[in-house]
Amino acid sequence: MKSKVIVTSLFLFFLSLLQITCFSQDRIYLKSNFIQKGKVIEVTTEKVRYKKIEITNSPIFELLKEEVIKITYANGYTDYFDRSYLKTPVAVYDTIISSTDNYPNPPFEIGIEGGPNVSIWYGDSYWGNYFDYGIAFSGGFTFQYNFSKVFSIRTNISFERKSVNSKHYVTVFGDEWGMAEARVKNSLDYLILPILIRSNFGKRVKFFVDAGPYFGLLLQAREIDKMMMWDTTIIQKKTYYLNFDFGISAGLGISIPIGDHFLLSIEARDNLGLLPILDTWKIAKVNSTNLLMGLAYRFD
Repeated sequence: MKSKVIVTSLFLFFLSLLQITCFSQDRIYLKSNFIQKGKVIEVTTEKVRYKKIEITNSPIFELLKEEVIKITYANGYTDYFDRSYLKTPVAVYDTIISSTDNYPNPPFEIGIEGGPNVSIWYGDSYWGNYFDYGIAFSGGFTFQYNFSKVFSIRTNISFERKSVNSKHYVTVFGDEWGMAEARVKNSLDYLILPILIRSNFGKRVKFFVDAGPYFGLLLQAREIDKMMMWDTTIIQKKTYYLNFDFGISAGLGISIPIGDHFLLSIEARDNLGLLPILDTWKIAKVNSTNLLMGLAYRFD
């Protein structure tokens, strides 16, 4: 019940954010160190014509092209007009590091992502031999703040199920007694919050790597037993596990723009748990590898 309330609240919060309206804008960098924001209408051999977005039904303004260093358009593409600027230390820093000067109003992204995952328990040889990997899923909402074209800070609020499988044999008594195989699935449901630093490479289509710590809150723990023809038994086992998890997240992926504002992403991310998960046997830790597919909306 608590997990449903949390997911519903996050969904409503996400919808409220989508109601925010914003407008893309171009940025004209002048030699006077002033940045003129607006919508570029035309670039001729001598002039740059633009409209000011903050003015309703704005007239067309003009700048001499010789006054302009560069224009960074809303889609991220940059046109340079003063090639001598490229040789300055500022331009080198701007190109390699892509400093925050490229984003006077740094863009903010919100989205959704999710996909399948594979989890294992580790700690000593017992866990590797007795428990096999399990396949489950994760999904949630993403929030990203772009400091520059290269560096971003990113977080997720997501639901992640981490499962492992095991099997053993039990003695069955009846008319004919014998041994029966029992299959057991242990599922841990977490609310996961990573805090990641992301580095992007490329122009329009971007490759990225990210890393940082993650924090997990255990919502539910279940053991699902199935033995031959008998009914499946579900046992609630949250009291056997610790409520909090902590570890390191690291991933790599690709981000593909769709139009001016939407971004499609695919990422492989590993969540390596560093804390024990069991309350009594504080050896076992959990590691999950997620294939995340996401869709984000970028606000200028």
